[in-house]
Amino acid sequence: MSPSQRERRETTIAKLFDAALATIAEKGYARASVKTIAARAGMSYGALFRHFPNTTEFMVATAEEAFRRQLEEFEKRYAALAPADRTLERVLRLQYELAGNSTNAVIYELQLAARTDEELRKGLQTAVFGYGVRILQLALVTIDPPATLDPSDFATVVFMITDMFDAEHLFRHLRPYTELTERRIKLLTTMITTLMPPE
Repeated sequence: MSPSQRERRETTIAKLFDAALATIAEKGYARASVKTIAARAGMSYGALFRHFPNTTEFMVATAEEAFRRQLEEFEKRYAALAPADRTLERVLRLQYELAGNSTNAVIYELQLAARTDEELRKGLQTAVFGYGVRILQLALVTIDPPATLDPSDFATVVFMITDMFDAEHLFRHLRPYTELTERRIKLLTTMITTLMPPE
């Protein structure tokens, strides 16, 4: 494949991902047909299948792109913080904010769809595992747990927080209690600080 062909292919796939992420975030997975996505990307229905063998593989690739963008956004926002502002509470707030963006909404939609779609579930399991590994790697850098803390306990805490923030945003249209969010972040900061005393 020549450089120009590769560039065209990458541009086309990027457009398809943009369209898929926007469509799923706006309409939900159930109403985000590949026909609608292709049309939003300015392509024919068949163009999508020149790059992906079937709908499931396209949706798995879309999830992987969503994971990549979400991690990249976290890294960008964290890097923009002044060193003095890189506190545990600020990291938690940053994580909470990103859990509520449209990219994460797509991740929710795809993971919920995988509950009843066996093929999608099989395809997403590896991608979700890789995403979890990267989340832990970022947590190690941003939180810097003491060496005395059991790594399994640290991983458990990280995913407890991630799951809680995800669930809160998933149902915020039904339970829009901002004061509860504030209390949770304050309590989480206290709990984690207690769990990870300085060495």
